[in-house]
Amino acid sequence: MATIYSPTREDVERYRHLRRLGTELTQEITSSVPARAWSEVGKALGILDSGAFDNKYVTNVLADCCIYDWFEDGKNLIQRFSETHPEQPGTDEHYVLDAYLRAAYRILVLKSAVPGAGIHCRDGRSQEELFLMDLNFSRNTDFSNVALAARLVPFGEYWITTGAALPIIGRDDLEDSLRRLDQLASILPGNFWDPVRIVRVCLAAGAADLIFHDDTGMKPRNRRRSVERTVDPTDLCPCRSGLMYKYCCGRAISAPASGA
Repeated sequence: MATIYSPTREDVERYRHLRRLGTELTQEITSSVPARAWSEVGKALGILDSGAFDNKYVTNVLADCCIYDWFEDGKNLIQRFSETHPEQPGTDEHYVLDAYLRAAYRILVLKSAVPGAGIHCRDGRSQEELFLMDLNFSRNTDFSNVALAARLVPFGEYWITTGAALPIIGRDDLEDSLRRLDQLASILPGNFWDPVRIVRVCLAAGAADLIFHDDTGMKPRNRRRSVERTVDPTDLCPCRSGLMYKYCCGRAISAPASGA
């Protein structure tokens, strides 16, 4: 019988540090997402021209899918980034980049919380037991009839989300809800693989209003490779709101004058 993972205070502090590095990594990759990826993935998710960009978390979900699920010449954006921006072996940045390269999309059944650390979960498909380190989720106590669709990053004995998790609230039996989710995702059109179809179903069901975001309370630093340049409309806004520039500070610049 497998030993149940019990996180220590040191584990949680280590997690907070790795989470921050992961956020910095994601922001840097997001700033280089090509416009074609935003458009194609946004269309596949069914959120273009829908007003969904008014929700900043939808933008985070879109960016996550662009990074991992948009392929060109057989490689996604994080794979390309790792080739053009290698980190020094033995550093925490290298460890985080390697972990994010092994991210996997899962549907989790939430079981029990470890206050101040995270939650014990079960993969809804493989039935694998795992521990999700997440401070927000650890504050909850009732996980009845709730599941989570999320891209998870492996860090040894625990996993973390990439910051774009979507809750699945089942009205009846949770297992039936998961089966219906799989069935709906399998018939959606498009050439994108499973994660994008699952995300589309979740967004259509209103999951964006319940998305959980970064839980560390830490603001990411400017990564050492950052340089001053003109802000592209699809870049993350310099004000660090988490939105693309054109939907944040850029909106004020491009908006028509009052009464126009």
